[in-house]
Amino acid sequence: MRRCVVHMALVWTCAAAAAHGHGITADRVDGGAGVRAVYDDGTPVTFSEARLFAPGKEDKPVLTGTTDRDGCFMFRPDTNGVWRVTIDDGMGHAVTKDLQLDGQVIAHKPERDRMPKRYGIVTGLALIFGVFGWFAFLRLKLSGRAGK
Repeated sequence: MRRCVVHMALVWTCAAAAAHGHGITADRVDGGAGVRAVYDDGTPVTFSEARLFAPGKEDKPVLTGTTDRDGCFMFRPDTNGVWRVTIDDGMGHAVTKDLQLDGQVIAHKPERDRMPKRYGIVTGLALIFGVFGWFAFLRLKLSGRAGK
């Protein structure tokens, strides 16, 4: 009986040690607004669920997505403050990272939708040939009736 208890204790100790080596850490990505998540052994947390919470809005994520093959999740902030990123691999491992973003807001500059110059030239030529083609067609049709 004592031998069985020792074996059970050894099995539980090994299982606990293996489970302990599977944590997740997240670090801020250099030069951007985003995080890179890796397991304790250095393997990236690939294609895992990521949720982004805006400053002052921790009740509902403003963006959801997945990490890429390197374990990175990037976003473009529209306000300064503390952004919270939560990454969950779906197997019981999750990590939350708070990012203080000041002066990294990327303002959206509306661009006017303009047609490129080459398309404008082609469109203009098509209109000119189209209009003169219709006039030539109508002229030939009318002159054909008049000759009969």
